[in-house]
Amino acid sequence: MIKKVLTYCADQLNGYLSRYHHRPEGLAEVGHIGQSTGETPNKIIVSLVNLERETAGGIAANVRTANGGYTSSAAPFLLNLKVMFAAVFEEKQYAESLSIFSTALAFIQSNHRFRIDDVEYSLTLETVPIFDFHNIWATAVRLIIILPPAATVMENNRIITA
Repeated sequence: MIKKVLTYCADQLNGYLSRYHHRPEGLAEVGHIGQSTGETPNKIIVSLVNLERETAGGIAANVRTANGGYTSSAAPFLLNLKVMFAAVFEEKQYAESLSIFSTALAFIQSNHRFRIDDVEYSLTLETVPIFDFHNIWATAVRLIIILPPAATVMENNRIITA
């Protein structure tokens, strides 16, 4: 399920970005942010950074009456996938990466609900504390543009916030 959701998001984002920015190799893919290959993909990378169990609806077992008796079933196992959309581009393409990332944000805002195999999913933007950015980017060594809290950039293992 996780692979299917991330791949779907990346494919849909790639289709959306290709309407505005033309690159035959595509502009979005599922991947690990801190790749150690030394290559910069020059794309929007869709990456799972955390997984949490959703407990807002409760996690107690469901108890139902059936033919005068009781049956119980496990509570639904609902998950929140914490997914990062990161523009990973070479430094010389910084201005272009800002344009592509702005288009990616427009995609997220206009396509925040989607269905896969009759299951509805939704995307929401969340503010990530700056300390958590350090934990995510500890292995990254190239220029990366990321979501809120502000214009935050990772360069040579340092977080710079404008």
